[in-house]
Amino acid sequence: MDDTLSLKIRELADKYEIPEGMLRGAIALEQEKVVLKNRRLTPKLLDMVERYALLFPGVTSQEDE
Repeated sequence: MDDTLSLKIRELADKYEIPEGMLRGAIALEQEKVVLKNRRLTPKLLDMVERYALLFPGVTSQEDE
């Protein structure tokens, strides 16, 4: 981990009087949850983009110059 992040984790562990390892474990679990949610969401987003592309052909996110 980044040195700044490690320092902040130590500060939080000291402030709330919890073991640093427990705090790191909690952060890891939260990261896993975010990745899992993104994996579930990605196919839905791709489906929505495909539908939009079929409904509105020729429409782009960039304006013509």
